[in-house]
Amino acid sequence: MPIYSYKAKDQSGKKISGELEANSEEALIEELHQKKLLVLSVAKKKRKTKRDFAKFFSESAFKIGRGVKLATLLSFTTQLSAMLNAGLPLVQSLRGLSTDIKEKNFKNIIQSVEAEVREGVSFSRALEKYPQVFNKVFINLIRAGERSGKSGQILDQLTLYLESSFNLRRKVRSALTYPMVVVAFAILVILFLIVKIIPKFEKIYHGFGKELPIPTKILLGISTQIQNHFFLGFILIILVSGLGFLFSRTSKGRIIIDRVKLSLPVFGPIIKKSIMANFSRTLSILVNSGIPLVPAMRLATQTINNSLIVQKLSEITDEIERGGGVGEGFRKSGFFPEMMVQMITTGEKTGTIDSMVLKAADFYEKQVETSINTLTTLIEPIIIGVIGLVVGGIMLAMFLPVFKMGGVMK
Repeated sequence: MPIYSYKAKDQSGKKISGELEANSEEALIEELHQKKLLVLSVAKKKRKTKRDFAKFFSESAFKIGRGVKLATLLSFTTQLSAMLNAGLPLVQSLRGLSTDIKEKNFKNIIQSVEAEVREGVSFSRALEKYPQVFNKVFINLIRAGERSGKSGQILDQLTLYLESSFNLRRKVRSALTYPMVVVAFAILVILFLIVKIIPKFEKIYHGFGKELPIPTKILLGISTQIQNHFFLGFILIILVSGLGFLFSRTSKGRIIIDRVKLSLPVFGPIIKKSIMANFSRTLSILVNSGIPLVPAMRLATQTINNSLIVQKLSEITDEIERGGGVGEGFRKSGFFPEMMVQMITTGEKTGTIDSMVLKAADFYEKQVETSINTLTTLIEPIIIGVIGLVVGGIMLAMFLPVFKMGGVMK
C-alpha cells in the first residue's frame, strides 16, 4: 500500500502530522476522521513535488464557459443524478442526455465525454478536457464520488449546490440590475428632454424679448453646453470607461474597486453576504466529500469574484497550513462577521466544520433574501420620487416663462 503523509488537528486544536499506509487518500481521510481529527492536508509520500490538491485547485474555479449557462449545467447535473441513482449506467445516461440537449456547443461536449467514458476513460478525466465548462469544484467532486463509490450521492450534493448558487446569483443580479435599468432609462429620458425638447422652447423664448427666469436660464445653459460638446463628452465617457476597465484589470485596481463595492450603502452588505453564502456552501460540500480542509479552502476561495475577500481568505488558508487555528484565523482577519467566526470555531472543535459552514450558508442566503425584499420594497418609490423631482424640475423651468407671461397679461 502507498504511504501518505498528513497534517491534522485534534479536538483541542493541537497540530498533528505523520505518515500512514492506506489504500487511497479517501481511506486515510476516513481513518483520521474516525480518530476525531480535522484533516488539513494529505499527500503521497513518494511525491517529491508539490503537485498536490493546493496547486491543482489554484486554477480558475467556477467559471462557466461561453455559450453554456449555469442553468444548463444545473439541468444536466440534476438529470444525470436522477439517472445514476435509478441504476442506469453512466455511458447510457450520458448518451440519453446528449440527445435532449438543445445547445449545440454543450451537446457536442457531452457527446465527446460519453465517447471517452465508453472507451474506458474516467468521467472526471473526460470532464477535465473542458475546463471552460466544468470548473474545478465540479470535476473534483465527481472524482471524489468515483473514488468513494458514491457518485450518485455526490451528484445529489452537487445538484443542490448548483441550484443554491443559481438561485442566489439570480436574486442578487435581479436586485442590482433593476435600479440600474430604471436609472439608465431616466437618464435617457432627461437627455432627450435637454437635447430635443428644450432647444425648441429656447427659440420660442427668444421671440418673447423678455428676461427669462433664473431656473430657465440655467436649464437652457445646460442644454446648450450638452449640444455643443456632445461628441466631446461621448469621447470622454468612452476614454474614462476604457481607462477604468484597464485599471480594474490590475491587481491594485481590482482590490480598490472590490473594496468600493463592499462599501456601497445598501448594496455592499448584500454583495458581501452573498459571497459568504457561496463560499460557505462550497467549502461545506468539498469537506463533506472528503477533501482535506486546506485544499478545500483554496478551491472554495477560487469561486469568489471579489479580490479583497480572496486576499483575506488566502491569508487565512496560509495560516491554517502553517498550523494556526481555523476559527482564530478568521477572527484575526477582522473582516468576517462574528457569527461566521463562532460557527467555524465550533465546527473546528467538534470536527463538524462541513455542517457548521453549511448552516452559515443557509443563514446568509436567508439574510440576502430578506435584504433584497426590503431593498425592492423601498428603492422603487425612492427612485420614482427622485426621477419625478428631476423631470418635474425640468418641466417647471421650461414653463416658468409661460407662467410669468400669463401673469403679466392678467
